[in-house]
Amino acid sequence: MQQDDPCRDARQAGVSCTGAAQLTATMIMAVGAVWTHARPSPAMLAATKQLDFVTTLRETVATLTAGTLARASA
Repeated sequence: MQQDDPCRDARQAGVSCTGAAQLTATMIMAVGAVWTHARPSPAMLAATKQLDFVTTLRETVATLTAGTLARASA
């Protein structure tokens, strides 16, 4: 029985398996950070502008992915 290669999709996208793992870990960290800032405490909300979670997360993930792909192809 042939085992799946967990890095196959990453290599097809031009990213190393290590790069894919780093991108995934960074995305998870970004989700937590954006979620925290998108749902501020009442005091923080009074002091700052609230972020839109979906828009901010979409832009963050797109930037992280583009940067990872650019570094992989350099």
